Amino acid sequence: INGVQKWYSKVNQLMKKGIPVFLYNGQETERNGGIMHHKYALFAKNEENQPLLWTGSFNFTNAAATMNEENALILYGQVFQEYATNFESLKQRSRPPS
Repeated sequence: INGVQKWYSKVNQLMKKGIPVFLYNGQETERNGGIMHHKYALFAKNEENQPLLWTGSFNFTNAAATMNEENALILYGQVFQEYATNFESLKQRSRPPS
């Protein structure tokens, strides 16, 4: 088993729903092999029709929701664009699953 199939995650379910998935290539970083360990989500519009950033240690797993001590921070405004720029940079160093 290789690629996405060996992960204990919901990646395959996301792909089946048509959600684009990218695999980060840590070999192309200045850290040479480090993993991408960000935990944030960008939402284009919230209830007030504004962009929203969700960040923190919470990583959308059952353990995070039911057992772990986690945190989440919801931010609005300019910081959203800074994270969106970071996301695009990470995406440029990523590839589709094989």
